[in-house]
Amino acid sequence: MPSQPNDKSSFAAQAPFETQVVYKDGSGNVLQTVNKNWADPYEMTCESVTQGGVTSRTDYAYSTHGARVTDKKEWDWGQAPACGSSASGTPRRETAISYQTFAATPIYSYASSILDRPYQITVKGDGTQIAQTTYAYDQASLVATSHTGHDYTNYASSYTNRGNVTTMTQWLNVGGTSPVTTYTYDDTGQALSM
Repeated sequence: MPSQPNDKSSFAAQAPFETQVVYKDGSGNVLQTVNKNWADPYEMTCESVTQGGVTSRTDYAYSTHGARVTDKKEWDWGQAPACGSSASGTPRRETAISYQTFAATPIYSYASSILDRPYQITVKGDGTQIAQTTYAYDQASLVATSHTGHDYTNYASSYTNRGNVTTMTQWLNVGGTSPVTTYTYDDTGQALSM
């Protein structure tokens, strides 16, 4: 179809993103340099800060569903090189995140639409597990209430695929039973108790 007179259409270029920021004092002396590596404009894979000749660094890994961090490695000052070089060894802190898989929902029936709920978050310090939290979702039936305008056709109180965390278990590193926090909800997903 030909364009109309005085009509212009174009597509914006990708937004630029920073790869290096240099901080200087009033005399022009470098105080700090921040380097960043990117997989794309939305997913930073590495950020390092160099100051006083030593560097701290954080690396990120992502899921295939985009922008969900699955692993974050943090190296202490002087423990790893700046971004652009490979980091090796054991990071000072590492956080690994796995995500819960949910079935498709009634109004988005061809694929899961709940993608951001963590299943388990494990934190390691110098390679040793120091914390872990595990979440479970939609384990209990919801308390039925009557709300004007709520979609009871697709989301009745018997529907159990909402992404509501129902238990949170925090790893107890000294043995014994790990503490569990339990949550309940009404049929619109509003928290009733913890």
